[in-house]
Amino acid sequence: MNNAVRYCRICKETDANKFYPLNHKKCKKCSNEYQNKKYLDKKDKGLIVSSIKNRIDYIYIITNPAWPKYIKIGRATNIENRLRSYQTSSPYRDYQISFQIQSNHSHKIERYFADKYRPKETDKYIVNEWYELSVEDAIKEIHSIILQS
Repeated sequence: MNNAVRYCRICKETDANKFYPLNHKKCKKCSNEYQNKKYLDKKDKGLIVSSIKNRIDYIYIITNPAWPKYIKIGRATNIENRLRSYQTSSPYRDYQISFQIQSNHSHKIERYFADKYRPKETDKYIVNEWYELSVEDAIKEIHSIILQS
């Protein structure tokens, strides 16, 4: 364990038990207050929507030709940003949005696919909402869930 003396630059705390493991500049109390202040500042500037009820969610399907049998089903408020985050992991930048739909039931749809297509113990490499499923079949199921809700 690291025996270095920690020193909170805000309140001057030195008790090592009052620091997060990787934070050497602020104690837990000051770190939390700082994060809350940053959040409130953003909220005051209108950068954060205060209610999840006001949030617009989309269900999306992302595919990659390198894995033609697999699709990624997820939800996001900004699909283009989500796609960009995937593109950084591919030198070919070949992920594509195959389907998207705005839905008030995005949590329910995402949970449905997670429960129905959860990988078996033997499929240890299939994680993070990637499913062995065709885009067409997934779209049919998504529409069916939306109509039932």
